[in-house]
Amino acid sequence: MPPVNTHYRRNFRSQLVANRRINSTSIIEQQKKKWSIVIQVIKVIAAILVPIMIGAFTIIQTLQELKIARMQRDANKEQQVHDSLRVIQSRIDTVYDTFIGDLSTIVLKPNNNLTESELMFARAKVLLILDLIDERRKWYLIKYLYDNQLFYAESYNKKFINLDGADLSNVKFGITNQTSQDERKINLTGIRLSNIYLRNSSFENVLLNNATFERSNLTGTKFLKTTIQGVNFNNATLEYSTFIGFQVQHSSFRSAQSAYSSWSSVNDFHGNDLSNSNWTGTIFCDVIDHLHTSLFLVDNSFIFTNRFENVTMKSVSFVRVRFYRAKIHGKSDLSDVLFEESLICRTLFEDVCLQRSRFVKIKLVRLQFIRVNLNGSNLDMEQINKHFIDHSYLPNGTFKSSIFGVNLIQNGAAEQDVRETK
Repeated sequence: MPPVNTHYRRNFRSQLVANRRINSTSIIEQQKKKWSIVIQVIKVIAAILVPIMIGAFTIIQTLQELKIARMQRDANKEQQVHDSLRVIQSRIDTVYDTFIGDLSTIVLKPNNNLTESELMFARAKVLLILDLIDERRKWYLIKYLYDNQLFYAESYNKKFINLDGADLSNVKFGITNQTSQDERKINLTGIRLSNIYLRNSSFENVLLNNATFERSNLTGTKFLKTTIQGVNFNNATLEYSTFIGFQVQHSSFRSAQSAYSSWSSVNDFHGNDLSNSNWTGTIFCDVIDHLHTSLFLVDNSFIFTNRFENVTMKSVSFVRVRFYRAKIHGKSDLSDVLFEESLICRTLFEDVCLQRSRFVKIKLVRLQFIRVNLNGSNLDMEQINKHFIDHSYLPNGTFKSSIFGVNLIQNGAAEQDVRETK
């Protein structure tokens, strides 16, 4: 018979093994439950994600198809536009060729033999084609008519096609993008461009001698390196226009509206008539010696005198401009004008308003002020005393007249001193 201790040990071991088996079984069952829950959650998530992924794929595919369809529509529209433009261009080419053919009988006929009915027919044809062609072809057409002597000013005694009311806006006349070595100029001497819309057009490297722009609208037009001699700008609109590097001689700007225009690098400006014109807000810069015009400089070496009569030039700026023997008269308005780094020599101001005018770094030589209002200008009394003044208001508001035979400038200053003393 085994001892009691041995028996006890055997029972303890068997119980310990049994307990371990029970514990391992319970642990395995718990782990199975956990994994079962995880698997169920994964199944639920998978069940949810699958339709979401399918929906997302469907949406992406739909968006791509819509994008492709839109791109295809845009491409079709562009193709349609291109085809339409090509058809229109082909139609324009056909009309243009027909127009040239119809006009050839008139072009080949001597100018003096042209009848009024032929000129009216040509006018109708030209106005029709101008509404169809682009700006580049408009320039070619005008040059074609000019070269065939059908677009000259009336002074040339040639029969011309009357294009009154035609729209030549944005047309570039002449040679653009010319190199510094290339000094060619397109000759448009005597061209007739009266009563025509020329807004935002340009004339570059062009000879415009004896041309006429009477009653034309040239708002915003640019004149670059252009020669203008004997040109008629009467009653024309030149507002906001630009003149750079040009010559203007013996031209007429009667009743022209040239407000807020810009004139610079003028190398010859003389003999011009600016009567009754409006130059409000205009800037004149670097107008060189030969500025002998009614507007500025009159040189006795030129036969034609200049007229600067009844002109409105409010707030105009004259920078580096020379006035020599100029005559500014006829109730002209030069109020708020700026003269800067300029020479005014032997110039007559008669019936002129120079209120609030400013003189900066200028030289004044032997001027005459007759019935001039200088009230508010920055000319000092020492400068005023050096010139002839009659029936005029001085910068300090004093009136001076030779009738009284006294120097009212000094008396006016004295009276001012007395008032200040009191």
